[in-house]
Amino acid sequence: MIAVATLGTILVAAYLVPFPARAWYRDTLAPSADGVSMAQDESAYLHIVYSRHTSFDRVLTYMTNAGGKWSSRDLDPGSTCCASVAMDSRGRVHAAYTWRNSTYPPVVRYVTWDGQQANITPILSRTWVGSASIAVDSQDHVHLAFIASGKDYTSWNLFYGTNSGGTWNVSSVLENSSVNSLFSVSLAVDAQDRVYIGAGLFQEAGSVGVFSRSGNGWRFEPVDNVSGWVKSVSLALDPLGHLHLAYLSSETGLLRYAANLGGTWTKTDVGPSSGMFVTLRLDSSERPHIAFSDRPIGIAYATDASGVWTISHIEEQPSLSGEPYSFALSVESGGAAHVLAVESIPPSGNALYSYSNTPPTFTVDAYLVRFTPLLVYWGAGFGASAVGILVLVRTRAARGVRRERRAWGATRYQELARLRRP
Repeated sequence: MIAVATLGTILVAAYLVPFPARAWYRDTLAPSADGVSMAQDESAYLHIVYSRHTSFDRVLTYMTNAGGKWSSRDLDPGSTCCASVAMDSRGRVHAAYTWRNSTYPPVVRYVTWDGQQANITPILSRTWVGSASIAVDSQDHVHLAFIASGKDYTSWNLFYGTNSGGTWNVSSVLENSSVNSLFSVSLAVDAQDRVYIGAGLFQEAGSVGVFSRSGNGWRFEPVDNVSGWVKSVSLALDPLGHLHLAYLSSETGLLRYAANLGGTWTKTDVGPSSGMFVTLRLDSSERPHIAFSDRPIGIAYATDASGVWTISHIEEQPSLSGEPYSFALSVESGGAAHVLAVESIPPSGNALYSYSNTPPTFTVDAYLVRFTPLLVYWGAGFGASAVGILVLVRTRAARGVRRERRAWGATRYQELARLRRP
């Protein structure tokens, strides 16, 4: 774009200087929110499900930027929480979440959205049900895992559900676990439609590990053994079937990453964290990207895409008045990352914020302009005048956004369709 203006006798040129790489740009998506999850389609557009606070309820709401701008609609008007979302090969949205009305007990519900209609199915009712984790396999069958307790809150079960047989079937993976032994689970499906569930258990049972199918039952493979409370786990699978796990432990105060790339598990301490929540995604080169709560009030992002783990702090004290308690993460080709967080930034209450390390396309944020005087001209017999020339060119990062979507969107969608965002 070129702009011409009269500026007296000085000719001024304005030119672009790109913004520093890996800056984080924040946008407010919803003024009140709870429990957020995000998936990405074949065109790299984002699909978000969260609970929107109203005067009386927490309405399950769907939001997307497909078509170039954000739009939203309500899926379930009840009191909802803790959604998990995935996309199928036909672009349909699938979500699992906790629902209740004025009476107990709460229910795990499942909803599909095809762009026209929301279809809701109740899955299981218990005295207490925790966050679900959902994934869709190559046949568009849905798989989910969740934690639930009985009436006395002293025993906790890990459940698995699927509609692969045409109707929903729910079975128990782990029964009668002690009260503090289960907090977070994360489900993923590999290229052969095999199901894996990452979980934190009591120390004697392995503390952190992965459940996989073994005949008609489940086999548990220990990954790490730490005492204390395993606060959050997130599981991802690469196209070769290797498992990747990120988790937070109250004992170590560390974010740990584990993978079985060589057939055995290797563990890495990524950095300190006294937070409660973590989410893991893999990029097109199978490198891990992790968003987690930190310091103890803040949001951090870690990756070893360069071969060395690096951590950047997305939002820190004193910006936040409380710990972010729900995250979602997606990663595009070239390292473009999108992080969602439900957090309290004064003067607002719990709101839904979006962070990106890529400047917004076609906005002022994508440009940095500097001015340089070029010429002073005094014309005898003429009034003093000059021309200012302004040239705006999109930054390299902003230009890459649409190129990444075109060249890499289909491949990324196939990967994300197999993986879950706790």
